[in-house]
Amino acid sequence: MVGGAKGVRAGAVGPKVQRPVSSVGAIAANFALTPKPPAVNRRTYLFLGVAALLVLPAVAMLFTDEVRWSPFDFFVAAVLFLLVLVWCELAVGLFGTPWAGN
Repeated sequence: MVGGAKGVRAGAVGPKVQRPVSSVGAIAANFALTPKPPAVNRRTYLFLGVAALLVLPAVAMLFTDEVRWSPFDFFVAAVLFLLVLVWCELAVGLFGTPWAGN
Protein backbone atom coordinates (compact mmCIF):
# COMPACT_ATOMS: atom_id res chain seq x y z
CA MET A 1 0.00 0.00 0.00
CA VAL A 2 1.30 3.32 -0.98
CA GLY A 3 0.35 6.33 1.13
CA GLY A 4 -2.51 4.56 2.92
CA ALA A 5 -3.11 3.44 6.45
CA LYS A 6 -2.29 -0.12 7.42
CA GLY A 7 -5.23 -2.47 6.98
CA VAL A 8 -7.33 -0.14 4.81
CA ARG A 9 -8.08 -1.30 1.29
CA ALA A 10 -7.92 1.12 -1.56
CA GLY A 11 -11.41 2.20 -2.55
CA ALA A 12 -12.99 0.99 0.70
CA VAL A 13 -16.02 2.94 1.78
CA GLY A 14 -15.89 4.13 5.38
CA PRO A 15 -18.69 5.26 7.63
CA LYS A 16 -20.94 7.89 6.16
CA VAL A 17 -19.96 11.36 7.22
CA GLN A 18 -22.69 13.90 7.44
CA ARG A 19 -21.73 16.88 5.35
CA PRO A 20 -22.30 20.31 6.85
CA VAL A 21 -25.24 22.27 5.54
CA SER A 22 -24.36 25.40 3.62
CA SER A 23 -24.07 28.44 5.85
CA VAL A 24 -27.10 30.10 4.23
CA GLY A 25 -29.21 26.99 4.79
CA ALA A 26 -28.03 26.68 8.39
CA ILE A 27 -28.83 30.32 9.09
CA ALA A 28 -32.27 29.98 7.52
CA ALA A 29 -32.96 26.80 9.51
CA ASN A 30 -31.84 28.42 12.77
CA PHE A 31 -33.90 31.54 12.02
CA ALA A 32 -37.01 29.48 11.36
CA LEU A 33 -36.57 27.55 14.62
CA THR A 34 -35.73 30.60 16.73
CA PRO A 35 -38.73 31.58 18.82
CA LYS A 36 -40.01 35.13 18.75
CA PRO A 37 -38.80 37.27 21.62
CA PRO A 38 -41.28 37.41 24.45
CA ALA A 39 -43.47 40.48 24.81
CA VAL A 40 -41.60 41.44 27.98
CA ASN A 41 -38.45 42.14 25.96
CA ARG A 42 -40.30 44.29 23.44
CA ARG A 43 -42.08 46.14 26.22
CA THR A 44 -38.81 46.76 28.03
CA TYR A 45 -37.18 48.14 24.89
CA LEU A 46 -40.14 50.41 24.18
CA PHE A 47 -40.18 51.85 27.69
CA LEU A 48 -36.41 52.35 27.54
CA GLY A 49 -36.91 54.17 24.25
CA VAL A 50 -39.53 56.43 25.84
CA ALA A 51 -37.17 57.12 28.74
CA ALA A 52 -34.36 57.95 26.30
CA LEU A 53 -36.63 60.39 24.47
CA LEU A 54 -37.51 62.06 27.76
CA VAL A 55 -33.83 62.38 28.67
CA LEU A 56 -33.08 64.35 25.49
CA PRO A 57 -34.67 67.61 26.70
CA ALA A 58 -33.00 67.17 30.10
CA VAL A 59 -29.61 66.91 28.41
CA ALA A 60 -30.42 69.84 26.13
CA MET A 61 -31.24 71.95 29.19
CA LEU A 62 -27.71 71.35 30.45
CA PHE A 63 -26.16 72.86 27.32
CA THR A 64 -28.50 75.63 26.24
CA ASP A 65 -30.93 78.12 27.70
CA GLU A 66 -33.33 77.70 24.77
CA VAL A 67 -34.82 74.52 26.26
CA ARG A 68 -36.57 75.04 29.58
CA TRP A 69 -38.81 72.19 30.69
CA SER A 70 -40.46 72.09 34.08
CA PRO A 71 -41.24 68.80 35.83
CA PHE A 72 -44.83 69.21 34.61
CA ASP A 73 -43.57 69.28 30.99
CA PHE A 74 -41.78 65.97 31.52
CA PHE A 75 -44.92 64.52 33.11
CA VAL A 76 -47.10 65.60 30.16
CA ALA A 77 -44.59 64.21 27.65
CA ALA A 78 -44.45 60.87 29.51
CA VAL A 79 -48.25 60.64 29.57
CA LEU A 80 -48.41 61.40 25.84
CA PHE A 81 -45.80 58.75 25.04
CA LEU A 82 -47.65 56.18 27.13
CA LEU A 83 -50.95 57.05 25.45
CA VAL A 84 -49.31 56.51 22.07
CA LEU A 85 -48.02 53.11 23.22
CA VAL A 86 -51.50 52.12 24.43
CA TRP A 87 -52.98 53.29 21.14
CA CYS A 88 -50.41 51.19 19.24
CA GLU A 89 -51.28 48.17 21.38
CA LEU A 90 -54.98 48.57 20.71
CA ALA A 91 -54.43 49.17 16.99
CA VAL A 92 -51.87 46.52 16.05
CA GLY A 93 -51.10 44.42 19.13
CA LEU A 94 -47.57 45.68 19.70
CA PHE A 95 -47.16 43.79 22.98
CA GLY A 96 -49.46 40.85 22.31
CA THR A 97 -51.79 41.49 25.24
CA PRO A 98 -55.46 40.44 25.34
CA TRP A 99 -56.45 44.08 24.74
CA ALA A 100 -55.39 43.70 21.14
CA GLY A 101 -57.59 40.64 20.70
CA ASN A 102 -54.81 38.03 20.85
